[in-house]
Amino acid sequence: MGNQKRAVLELVETHRGQGRTVGEVLVSVGVARSSYYRWKKGEGEKRGERQSRYELMAEERELIDEVKAKQPQYRHRRIQGTLQQKGIYLSASAIYGQLKELGQVEPYERRAAPWKSPHYEVRQRNLMWGSDWTKLSVGGVRWYLLTVIDFFSRLIVTFDVVPTVHARSVKSVYQAGLNNQGNSRHSEKKPELRVDRGSPNTLGVTQEFFQTLGAELSFAQVHRPTDNALTEQFYGTVKQEEIYLVENHPDGYRHAKN
Repeated sequence: MGNQKRAVLELVETHRGQGRTVGEVLVSVGVARSSYYRWKKGEGEKRGERQSRYELMAEERELIDEVKAKQPQYRHRRIQGTLQQKGIYLSASAIYGQLKELGQVEPYERRAAPWKSPHYEVRQRNLMWGSDWTKLSVGGVRWYLLTVIDFFSRLIVTFDVVPTVHARSVKSVYQAGLNNQGNSRHSEKKPELRVDRGSPNTLGVTQEFFQTLGAELSFAQVHRPTDNALTEQFYGTVKQEEIYLVENHPDGYRHAKN
């Protein structure tokens, strides 16, 4: 470290002993706070004062205390941002540790995660259905199990095993569900179908089919499994208790629909 930098550090320490703040001394000598603390950090590490890169020096602790005293409502991340605006870069965890040590971390209640509650309400059968698909092996060939489940009764309304899933598969399985429940194409009220945003569901021909039927096709939100919870739960069970155990189903299995 150059003599000039060391002289500034010594000058600050001298004046601090006389009751002046670091900021006042730096303004009088025309040195930026960021430069001062960078020099101070280098000097401290050279002398072995800082045991860890995450350890705060006395001057850094003082800066945190100053911001907290002026803005008592600020939490550690906001204090971090305030210091960064002054060119002082400290980690949020280090600031939190300082506040915790002084008993200045205010308790708070975390907002409940929205995905813990389903984004739907059902009161009767055939009000809302959920649909999805998964892979399975039949005769050594990959097929897809496609299901429709009623959210109220948890009944598997219908299912199909198809070589690939496309818009026609989605439309066909929904129509089969209507037929199984005695709900014709001309019935006034049809079940809402909750699906993910896979391409067969989002295609224009699929949405046009539901619009023509007068049925609602609704999409589960991304990273919110409770939006299609019963479907997700069903596939979790059938994979663990059937698909993963059998691994390869014999030919004819896909034709065993009831």
